Amino acid sequence: MEDYGLLAILVFLIFLLTVGLIITKKVEFVRALPAFGIVTAILAGTPITGSEYSIADYVIAKGATTLAEPMFIYILSVMLAIFIVEFKLDESINHLCLKYLQNNLKGILWVVAILTIIVSSIITNFSSIILIAIIFMPILLKIGFNKQGSVVLLLLSNAIGSCLNSGYHILYANLLSWNIDKVKDFYYIMAVVGVIALVFYIFLNSKYVKDIESIDYEQKNIKVN
Repeated sequence: MEDYGLLAILVFLIFLLTVGLIITKKVEFVRALPAFGIVTAILAGTPITGSEYSIADYVIAKGATTLAEPMFIYILSVMLAIFIVEFKLDESINHLCLKYLQNNLKGILWVVAILTIIVSSIITNFSSIILIAIIFMPILLKIGFNKQGSVVLLLLSNAIGSCLNSGYHILYANLLSWNIDKVKDFYYIMAVVGVIALVFYIFLNSKYVKDIESIDYEQKNIKVN
């Protein structure tokens, strides 16, 4: 396609469609990403075969090799998320936070932020976001944080953790054919910016935490859809 403006618009629309299909669980991530690469190459006029940079050789064959390591990390991340939920470690974390920080509920915001950063630095993609919501949303809601504030806190902390996640470093170093140290430097700078934003956010919004005189620790945890 010679019209690069139209090509950019089409690629962006396909990207939105791909994200929508992943979010609505119509297509799995591991299938949507390769399909997006193939469709984008077709729109760009890449030959299917007969060239070193054809769709068959460069996009599919080399693409599979390039994505193998990040996909392996993704699969391990999903397995870890399932393990945490199956053995109810999320409920244990919920209980411990509310029990030992009952006199300092604002401190729970810092604990949740730090734990979210740690989780998202280990687990990649949607599995980290889902797991973080399962574990930490009930805690934030129970101490009086509203839904919007809780979501922003978790997403901001998740973004910082993602900048420290080696899976993303490998993924983008391979996709962009960059030196991995160069990718890491960029991510570390973004992580510092994110930490500054997170600190300001918590200081400005910690006043919205409500004082809870007594908490029934045996009470069933708040369930989040």
